[in-house]
Amino acid sequence: SLRDTGETHIKGEIMFPKSTFLKFGVAAWATAFSLFSANAWAMEDQLNKVNAYAQNELNEWAHHPVIIEALRKQNVEHAALSFEHIVSLDNAWRASKTEGVNEALISRLNNNTAAFLKGLQVASNFAITEVFVVDNRGLNVAQSTATSDFWQGDEDKWLNPFYHDEKTDTGTSYDISDIDYDASTGAVQVQASLPIKDPETGDTIGTITFGFNLGELSS
Repeated sequence: SLRDTGETHIKGEIMFPKSTFLKFGVAAWATAFSLFSANAWAMEDQLNKVNAYAQNELNEWAHHPVIIEALRKQNVEHAALSFEHIVSLDNAWRASKTEGVNEALISRLNNNTAAFLKGLQVASNFAITEVFVVDNRGLNVAQSTATSDFWQGDEDKWLNPFYHDEKTDTGTSYDISDIDYDASTGAVQVQASLPIKDPETGDTIGTITFGFNLGELSS
């Protein structure tokens, strides 16, 4: 079950919310994800429940001050990046998987925001498989585990939540991925992606994606 870690300091700087996962509760997760039925109407009902949780607990975590400040900073730093430069950065990130170390990847695994995200993952007993924050150009800001690419700007997990204000026919600002089954491990996973708004301006300044192991959530 999900444990109450109490009030925990991460790197001596970041306060992790007390009883976050106890408040959310394994029973709530089990209800939300209680084995998606092959039935179309049942699947839709379960995904609606996922959306409901995204609007509450996940949205609260997404707007933690450490995330807001990191997004503001990187958005300024990346404001003048050309698309060609973004592609170059993404290619270097991907190449590092086989050709060696990438400084951008390392920094985004080890900054203060990444420490906060890792705290969420640990407190969930790793029912949360990954968390990553993405800026307004689609580039990673921080992540709990290494992602396969640096640029998320061409994927629904970034496009749908970031441009939700322009998608008046979608009915939601949250993107819930298709269910993914890994035959090699037996893991059943889903991602929930949310927009992050600047509390001072109301502008969308980035996104956050949570990955969940449904088997762990239901256990």
